[in-house]
Amino acid sequence: MRTKTKYFILYFLISAAAPLFLLTLLKIFLFSRPELSYDIYYFVIGLQLISGFFINYWYAQKIAIRQWLKITLAIFNIIGFFYLMGYNMTLISYSEIVKQSWNLYKKGWKKIWVYLLMLLVPTLALSALSTISLYLSVYIPSSTMASEIIILFVFAASLVFAVWTSIALVRALKEIFIGQEPKEWKTNFSESSGLIMPIIYTSILVFLIILGGTILLIIPGIIFSVWYAFTFYTVIFEDKRGFKSLSASKSLTVGRWWAIVWRLIAPGLIFGILGALLSFVVIGLVDLIPMDPLGYAIAERIMSAVVNVAITPLSAAAILILYLSAKNNPSGQ
Repeated sequence: MRTKTKYFILYFLISAAAPLFLLTLLKIFLFSRPELSYDIYYFVIGLQLISGFFINYWYAQKIAIRQWLKITLAIFNIIGFFYLMGYNMTLISYSEIVKQSWNLYKKGWKKIWVYLLMLLVPTLALSALSTISLYLSVYIPSSTMASEIIILFVFAASLVFAVWTSIALVRALKEIFIGQEPKEWKTNFSESSGLIMPIIYTSILVFLIILGGTILLIIPGIIFSVWYAFTFYTVIFEDKRGFKSLSASKSLTVGRWWAIVWRLIAPGLIFGILGALLSFVVIGLVDLIPMDPLGYAIAERIMSAVVNVAITPLSAAAILILYLSAKNNPSGQ
């Protein structure tokens, strides 16, 4: 049995399943002592932390990482579990993904600003539609079917345009990343138009598969979402369609599922926190401006959309860089 498999089983049984089982038993036998509830929770949490510490430290020693990192991963044992399960020397590290994504943004923002501006249009349109729909439902409940059809049409058109712009943006990011001069934006949009429908129907296919797996047992849905995380990129850069693009994406995760999970989660979490902080600051500044409630609502939606669009290249670059690393370093399985 591989050491990583032993580690996973030990962590699951001793640090996850055993505390939950013990918590259930204690609550059953001590149901007549409600004053002990908090003591039980503290005991079980302490047991999880201690057992997770020693299990993580043991596995960190096995893979010979630095001492300070061993202790850190042992203390923060849940984060440490994902890091250790995702430890893989053949793939780019999560910290390097974050660094390269940031450098790519700094180096290329002058060349991609037009895509961000265009991405802002459907984002604002979708935000405005949600506000209009809410207004109609509250103040004009008997709105005509024609208005609803118009809203639906604008919604669909905004989504299609957002997909089109996202394709062009990712193509430009790749060209900048590999050191090429990106194509003129009109040329890029023209060449990207043929990928809109393949991206849409492949995305629907992925959504249905993940939804089906989630409805069945949840865990299959999680597995499928990692397998098909690169489908968007296999359609764009490998000219795959439908199930072939799904198969190509899955092949990049074979033998290193946990490594891919960690490298998807960690940069996404970092950039998500950055986006949340920026939104908090910007909306806080908006709240300082005297406006009526409707004005506040509109201004906050606009500024949230601007922040989301501004962060989008970082998130797109992170997955792109991971995709290229996985593509250039096959798992061999």
